[in-house]
Amino acid sequence: MAITQTPAALPLTSAGFEAFLATRSEPAWVTDQRRSALAVWEEKLETPLDPEEWKRVELRTFRPEQFSLQPAPSDSVSFETLLEDRAEFGGHVRHLNGVCRRAELSEELAGQGVLFGDLATMLEEHGDLLRPHLMTRAVRPDTDRFSAWHAAFWTGGTVLYVPRNVEVKAPLHSLIGLAGAGAADLSHT
Repeated sequence: MAITQTPAALPLTSAGFEAFLATRSEPAWVTDQRRSALAVWEEKLETPLDPEEWKRVELRTFRPEQFSLQPAPSDSVSFETLLEDRAEFGGHVRHLNGVCRRAELSEELAGQGVLFGDLATMLEEHGDLLRPHLMTRAVRPDTDRFSAWHAAFWTGGTVLYVPRNVEVKAPLHSLIGLAGAGAADLSHT
């Protein structure tokens, strides 16, 4: 699943949705799932939030229009983790503005059938395995407007699949970075 370079910041709105989809190259079922989530999001914007569910969250100052999907910075922009030289990882994934910059998994874990990588690549290579789970259990678009918004606009994310009876002892590391004013992270992990 290739993701083309985003030419400019894209608003997280219905108007920006088609421009966002134009930056994606993904299976048709993922795009269909996104379109369904957008329809749910637009519908839920018309209904008030359940006061009981949101009574402990201050939303009056939340301004979604202040956030956007930022273009991926050039390859010269890098970011490191303090753990880089202090730990031995079984695998790691790095995202910058929703685009995977690097993903690695040890040969030992890969040989045992473990999958660990960025969501876009995993959907391309293992879509049949992931399809029953993507946006169907932990995050369901019909839960509320924020879940639907996320399901329509997710970018990036990390997938871990461990086959039955396989034990992963080495730590796995996922790093998500943002660059640009108003950058939004809608990773799905």
